[in-house]
Amino acid sequence: MTTFDEQNLVNLGFELQPIDDGEVSTHYYIKDFGDEHHGICLISNAKSDVEKDGGWFVEIFDAEGFRRIFDFNELKTLNDILEKLAING
Repeated sequence: MTTFDEQNLVNLGFELQPIDDGEVSTHYYIKDFGDEHHGICLISNAKSDVEKDGGWFVEIFDAEGFRRIFDFNELKTLNDILEKLAING
């Protein structure tokens, strides 16, 4: 398994999303494919959870029945397929 880091996410086109709720200041990454109403969103875990989670991962936002992706090669493959299929890329 090839793990990934924040720079890998940025290189794949993921956008940083800051979180500051007054108690915790951290961030996570998202990437949308398609349009906002009918697309797919990939979302990472928060930086503050990376150690607890065993590394960075990405999952399909608001979808059940899919496992988290910890492997960079799997993430890159999924990213490439979604970019190719997305109408509003």
